[in-house]
Amino acid sequence: MPTLNEVTQALCNCMAAEPPVNYVLSKDASQLGTVYAEMAYFKQAERPLDALSPKQANAFGRWISQSPAAGAESLGGLGAGSAAISSAG
Repeated sequence: MPTLNEVTQALCNCMAAEPPVNYVLSKDASQLGTVYAEMAYFKQAERPLDALSPKQANAFGRWISQSPAAGAESLGGLGAGSAAISSAG
């Protein structure tokens, strides 16, 4: 069951390795961004893995296993916002 912090970390890892090109996210970053946005909107601290689409689950599995991204906290403030959302739910 991915937590919001894990989704944030996977997204940061992905964005560090595959930065946007001409303001367009990579396919994996787009999938992870959707999961992050939905979890933030619905104030979910975690989400069942089977609630993710196959593309979202594959992207999550691919990037959560990567080493932490250097400076991940600075990527759009994702790291800071996830703690506040997690404690609110």
